Amino acid sequence: MKNILTIAGSDPSGGAGVQADLATFQYLGARGFSAITALTAQNEDRFFSLNSIGTTLIREQIRSITERYPLAAIKIGLLGTEQTVLSIGRFLETSPAPVVVLDPVIRSSTGSLLTDPRGVACLREVFLPKVTVVTPNIDEAETLSRMQIQSIDDMRAAAEQIFRIGRGIKGVYIKGGHLETDEPTDVLFDGTSWKLYASKIRYPKKVHGTGCIFSSALTVFLAEGMPLPEAAARAKEYVTDWIASHQS
Repeated sequence: MKNILTIAGSDPSGGAGVQADLATFQYLGARGFSAITALTAQNEDRFFSLNSIGTTLIREQIRSITERYPLAAIKIGLLGTEQTVLSIGRFLETSPAPVVVLDPVIRSSTGSLLTDPRGVACLREVFLPKVTVVTPNIDEAETLSRMQIQSIDDMRAAAEQIFRIGRGIKGVYIKGGHLETDEPTDVLFDGTSWKLYASKIRYPKKVHGTGCIFSSALTVFLAEGMPLPEAAARAKEYVTDWIASHQS
């Protein structure tokens, strides 16, 4: 059983954030640990508020895990503030975990801003080079690449730009569910080759937390030693089945 740490915000509805990460880890057979970066009040329909946790407490949460348990991977979600981005960045410089997956949470699914502008700038300029794989959705990819995305070709160009910014990152996986196409397609770029992951069905009901669940599943499969393209395919299959099960 692989030990995986999620560093992310808390979602009291359980649909996203730390709660969704830990549920995904457990379902896929990994042992999950958590360090909470922010307390939110939200559900599938509405975002109420966000309260960031101080960096001292965040570091102590992480230390309480890393001093006791060897980690196979780290999954990072909501960081929220410039101070938190910089603090976790410093931690990653000495982290022994071989896999770090970043789901760059910038806005909630209901549109609320979750990471302040200075935090977003640090995420782009300072943090990206410290992770293994980054998994933005369309809006997040536009923010990170500073490009407009309206097609799969645009997704490719944005992935290349984010990869260049990452300077050593192993892969960029852009989720295409927010792109208005009949067949939503995700794009993976590893610096030399491309993989496209198409969904045969666009489900009518949007489900809260799918980005968290995909990135958590990807983290588990990478921790198990799967190559990135295979791990991404397995994670895509997992989250697609999860979305289908939440359509009623």
